[in-house]
Amino acid sequence: MSIPTKEQILARAEQLAKETTPEDAAKLSAGLFRQRLTQAAMRHARTLDNPNAAPLFLQQVDRVVKDVELGAPEKAAIFAGFCGRALNSILRSLKIPFTREELEAAHYGSGIYRPVSKNHPVLKNHPGR
Repeated sequence: MSIPTKEQILARAEQLAKETTPEDAAKLSAGLFRQRLTQAAMRHARTLDNPNAAPLFLQQVDRVVKDVELGAPEKAAIFAGFCGRALNSILRSLKIPFTREELEAAHYGSGIYRPVSKNHPVLKNHPGR
């Protein structure tokens, strides 16, 4: 098998771009977001002395990613899922810009995840929304 030329590589890339549907691109984007968020959460969990932190962070990652898949903005979902030093660490790892005021407001978050997406199954029949 020969090494492909630059032209062959570019032609194949164009062909793949034409074949990719918006749904495929959305799945790829969601998968990449999940991977990056999981890495950031585990990086922070390793700095803690609590052996129970990693599973709890992974549980929050699942909730945040599900909410983002249902249409919530990434930053809002992360703010809803994490607080304190974990939130700060994750936002910095993902290179998501934030202000000091946003971080201080989210510093004392609740331990319960409140979905951000209006399409979330928990909120569909909720009278408050």
